[in-house]
This record gives sequence, structure tokens and C-alpha cells, in this order.
Amino acid sequence: MTARLEFSRATRRDALRRSGMLCEAVGPRYGLEPGQRCNGSLGRGVEFHHELEAEFGGDNSRANCRAVCIPCHRFVTKIGIREIRKSDRVRDKHDGTFKPSSRGFRKPDDATFNWKAGRYERVTK
Repeated sequence: MTARLEFSRATRRDALRRSGMLCEAVGPRYGLEPGQRCNGSLGRGVEFHHELEAEFGGDNSRANCRAVCIPCHRFVTKIGIREIRKSDRVRDKHDGTFKPSSRGFRKPDDATFNWKAGRYERVTK
């Protein structure tokens, strides 16, 4: 897992100027139509989002910084967390860090399935 990167004050200030105090969220990633920009006012709150997450090779440059409104940031973060965690699981499986159980359900050695009761029961001899 990569350490969380934060934007510098200068980068945040430049992104806010570039946005014109309007949300820079664009497209389906933010819950909008393709090519549509949110343009919501950032006067009620602004959050700065990495367009390409650090876990996927993103950096803290101005080009990678987006000034977005709080609802758009919540939407993209919810999706982004799922993508990051999935990539973590895939990487861990590939590295052998995590091995899923391939044994499945094992019935007890001294039990048989009772179809009427719908469960395994121990056999007494």
C-alpha cells in the first residue's frame, strides 16, 4: 500500500485559481454524463482530488490536482476506494501474501448428512 500523498499549499491554490471557484469534476467517474462538467460552486466547500491516485502511479503535480465540490468528491472517493482495494487484493494474491482457501466446506469425518434436518450429524457407533 502506498503512503498517502497530500498536495502542497501552492498546488491547491493554483488548482483553485484554475477552476474559477467552480467544480472541475467531469464525466461518469464523478456520476455525470460523458463530457459533462459539474460547475458547482466551491464557495460552500472544496476538496482536492488526485485525478490519478497515488496507488496507480499519480503524483502531487498541478496537472493531477482537481478542485471539486464535496458531493462530487464523495462520489469519486467511494468508487476509488473499491478500485484501490481490488488492486491491493490482486497484487497480494499475485505476490502470495494472501492465499484464498481452496478447501471449501469440509464435512466432519465422523458425520453424515441428515436430509430431513438439513445438516450434518455425528454418527455414534
